[in-house]
Amino acid sequence: LKFRRPMASQIAPRMLRILESQELKVDRNALESVVNATRGDIRQILNLMQMWKKKKDTLNYMDVKKKMGGSGKDFDLGPFDVIQKVFENDFQPGFVLRKSDHFFVDYSLMPLMVEENYLSVNRSSSPLDDPKKSRSEQTLEALMRAAESFSDADIVSTFQRRTQDWSLLPYHAMYSTVIPGSLFAGRMGRPSFPSWLGKFSTRNKNKRFFNLLKVNMSVDSTSNASDIAMYQIPELRTQLLKPMIDDNKNGGDIVIKTLDRYSLDRNDWEMIMELGDRFDQKMSLKQVPAKVKAAFTRQYNKEGHRLKVARQDLKVVKKKAIKEAKQEAGADDGEDDDDETTTSSSSFFKKKGKKKKAARKSTGGTKKGRKRKK
Repeated sequence: LKFRRPMASQIAPRMLRILESQELKVDRNALESVVNATRGDIRQILNLMQMWKKKKDTLNYMDVKKKMGGSGKDFDLGPFDVIQKVFENDFQPGFVLRKSDHFFVDYSLMPLMVEENYLSVNRSSSPLDDPKKSRSEQTLEALMRAAESFSDADIVSTFQRRTQDWSLLPYHAMYSTVIPGSLFAGRMGRPSFPSWLGKFSTRNKNKRFFNLLKVNMSVDSTSNASDIAMYQIPELRTQLLKPMIDDNKNGGDIVIKTLDRYSLDRNDWEMIMELGDRFDQKMSLKQVPAKVKAAFTRQYNKEGHRLKVARQDLKVVKKKAIKEAKQEAGADDGEDDDDETTTSSSSFFKKKGKKKKAARKSTGGTKKGRKRKK
C-alpha cells in the first residue's frame, strides 16, 4: 500500500475545528504555514498551538511567522524530494545557489537523476530562451545546450575523481544540475530512477563472462575479450543454437561436437546464449523445444569431455558476484556460513540416528531368534 503525506489544505480544516473547541482563533493561511513548516506532523502542530495559547488567544500570519523561527521540523531531503525543485520555473535572485544546494543532497546521484528525467519535463518558456525563435526551435536549442552541459559535467567529474580534487564540485553542480534544470524548467511528473545504474551493473556482469570465455578458449583462440564480444560470440551462438532448432534429433550431438572443438562446456554454452541475445533477435533459445534441451543436457552429462583449460564453474562465478555485491552493501555474510554448518551438522546427526535404528533392529532380531531356539 502506498501512503501519501496529507496536504496542508487537508489538515488545516480539521485543525481549525480542534482549535475552535479550545477557544484559539488562528487564520487559515497562518495554520497552513505551520503545517508546511512541520511537514504535516499533527502532534507537533498541537504542541505548538498549546504552547502559544498560554500567551495569546488569537494568531495571525505575521505572529506565526515570527514564532516559528526555529520551531520547524528538521528533516533530510533525498534525491527524489529535490529533483522536482531542480526543474522548478524559478529565476528569482539566488536561484543558482538554491539549485546547486539540491545537487549537494547527493552529488553522485543527482547528476544521474537530472539526466534521466530532464526529457520528461513539460518545458515552459524561460528568460534563457531567444524570443525571436519559435517554440520548437527554443526546445531544440535547449536540448543542444543541455547535452553540451552534461558532456562538460562528465569531463569535470572524471578529472575530479582521478585527481581527488573535490574543490571542483561547484563546477560539477553547475554543469550537471543548475544549467540543465534551468534550461528545462517546467512541470515534471513522477521522477524515474537512473537506468544507467542497472545498465552499468549488466555491463560489469557481461565483462566478467567475456573474460571467463577468453580464459576457457585460450588454447584454441588467441582473441582477447573485446574480440570475442564483437566477432566470435555471434558466430558461436549460431553454431551452438541453429542445429537444435533445425534438427531436433541430431542437433544436440552437433552442438556437443562444436563445444568439444572449442574446449567449451555446458556452462559456457549457457553464457554464450545469454551474451548473444542482443545480436540475433530472430533466432532465440525459446525456439528450442524443452525435450531437445533436456536430451542435450543428458547426452552431454553422459559422455566424457576433455577440457584443455581448468575452469571455474559458472555457478561459483555467480555466487561470488552476489557475495561481492552483498559485501559492498554492508551485508553480513556470516549467517550463510552458520546456516551451512547447521544444515551439515543436522544431516550428520540424521545419518547417525538412522544407523542406530538399524543397529537396534538387528539386535532385536537376534534376541527373538535366541528365544525361539530355547
